[in-house]
Amino acid sequence: IVLAINKKENKQKNFFNVSYILPLFDNDNVLKVEFIRNKIVVVLRDINDFDSKTLHLKGATGITIVGDKIKFYVSESSEVNEKTYKKIKEFIERK
Repeated sequence: IVLAINKKENKQKNFFNVSYILPLFDNDNVLKVEFIRNKIVVVLRDINDFDSKTLHLKGATGITIVGDKIKFYVSESSEVNEKTYKKIKEFIERK
């Protein structure tokens, strides 16, 4: 799954391949997924069971861990981040 946004004002494409990170959320550790101020927020049962290093290697940036929450974004584009959030949420809800 590749999300692409074409910005008309500068003709630049912002995209992120969501399929790179979806397997990181394929477990019963995820309690909730939210989109807050351009960041994807994932609430986990146990942060120690989540591989945040691989999340970074797969393209996520701005990673912040607070308690059992991991906050990150994948693009400077809020639209790409929001679409990524929606794909993660859909993936989690299909379990």
